[in-house]
Amino acid sequence: MSVLIVAPTKREARGVGEKCVALGARDKSIPSLELAIAERKPDTIIIAGVCGGLDPALKKGSLVFARQVEGVGTESTFAPEKMIFESGRRALRSAGLSFVTSKLVTQQNVAVTTTEKLALWNEYGAAGVDMETLPLIQVAEKANIRWLVLRAVIDTASTTLPETLSNWENEEHERGIKLKILQNPSEWKKYLQLAHGLRLALKSLRVGVPIIQKVAEDTVSLDMDILAQ
Repeated sequence: MSVLIVAPTKREARGVGEKCVALGARDKSIPSLELAIAERKPDTIIIAGVCGGLDPALKKGSLVFARQVEGVGTESTFAPEKMIFESGRRALRSAGLSFVTSKLVTQQNVAVTTTEKLALWNEYGAAGVDMETLPLIQVAEKANIRWLVLRAVIDTASTTLPETLSNWENEEHERGIKLKILQNPSEWKKYLQLAHGLRLALKSLRVGVPIIQKVAEDTVSLDMDILAQ
């Protein structure tokens, strides 16, 4: 009986804490999660990481506790189990953290421009956007495992990211992107702003994830007590 905490990249996993498993981005994440499930047999999976902000009210570092996850351009929509989600929401609120409970959308590419972010906000009404959550949820659903998603905003709705990030695929791909940024001084400021957003996002996750983890562990213990009766 356990709670499995996962994040897409090594950077995010290190930021969340030593118990967080880095799955790898995009195609690597699905087999990595399947392997982790087979080895650890978790009762609950917590998907943590950063996201792009779509809600104009959200600041860097704001937490998005997903009440629903939808795929951009698909009809795939999932919601966490209501009881554990509501328990998590109450716990985050009691801790006084800056968070929203909202929809999160997953798409294949990085949302770079403010125009793209606004379009996603208008169409989906989601607080944040990422590239990995939906496929991970589908793995959890297939395995009949409860899940929760906590993401932190790294770039706000009013932030335009470096254009070179539009081709981001995974951490192994970053070296080439960074070289392009270094060769383009006009993007240095945007990259520094993104680095600042990352620090704030990881700081929020380090506080928020343990709270959600405690809720998940308490839920598992309650289930065991009920089964034992």
